[in-house]
Amino acid sequence: MIGDLPLGQPVFRVLECPRPLTPSELRLLSWLATEAGAELTAQLALSLVIGQCACGCSSVHVATSAAPVPAEIIGRLSRTGRLDYISLAATGRSTTGQRVNIVLHVVDGRVHELEIFDADAVEGTAVDPDSLISLDRPEVD
Repeated sequence: MIGDLPLGQPVFRVLECPRPLTPSELRLLSWLATEAGAELTAQLALSLVIGQCACGCSSVHVATSAAPVPAEIIGRLSRTGRLDYISLAATGRSTTGQRVNIVLHVVDGRVHELEIFDADAVEGTAVDPDSLISLDRPEVD
């Protein structure tokens, strides 16, 4: 089991109609993407939310029609030298003092997921992205 989801079940519920990023989602993605450079940041203008996490948290599945970040750049950024995946993560606090983790997953050079979760609560707890303050500098993994 992953939270309330049986293993093998999709993590994201596909949206019937993709939607634009909210200003808050775009703000968080922009904050994280700056650590990877202009190529990744440029993808955000052509990104849409195509799914929402099935557990009830505020994470979203993102897709872009922009060109991928070249594999050699991904490899240079990756701590493990992977050419197909990096994550950019930061921790912040909500206005109520909760510790919130945000992670941008980049797969095959494209934005893939914005993970937003309350690190102090149980899985599936929604976080209002507008409530985030004091974000740490993102770390690339």
